[in-house]
Amino acid sequence: MAMSSAYDAGATHFESHRALPNGAMQAIRATILRAAGILAPRILDLGAGSGRIGWPFAAANDDYVGVDLSLGMLNEFARRAYLTAAEWTAERTPRQFLERQPTGARFSALPEPMKEQALRQLSACATDTFGSLDVKFSEQHSFELQVFKFQ
Repeated sequence: MAMSSAYDAGATHFESHRALPNGAMQAIRATILRAAGILAPRILDLGAGSGRIGWPFAAANDDYVGVDLSLGMLNEFARRAYLTAAEWTAERTPRQFLERQPTGARFSALPEPMKEQALRQLSACATDTFGSLDVKFSEQHSFELQVFKFQ
């Protein structure tokens, strides 16, 4: 049986209620490094939580281990570990969206008559909503990696 913590329920919004000023976490790391008199710390963070204090150590590739009773808080910490490899903007039209749908995993499972009817209804709705199926919209995209180091 998995153990839970009182912090699990509030993990996703913990940072919004206990935010630190910009740069505070980096200043805490710098102060710890100065006080310890070392450049390459080995940190064991008991009660790491969502990583608001520990993230600067992890991001700097310090030898950092964060431990917490709350899996929810640790999951929030892990969400910070994504690196953005690329970002781009794509111009898309409703027509392009509709052309992509028949090959989508969920849509392709529909019977052919139902697929055709759904595409006609989506096309009419898009035309009513946007005035044309060829109106261009900008979409922001990014490719993110989550990197783990095992030693």
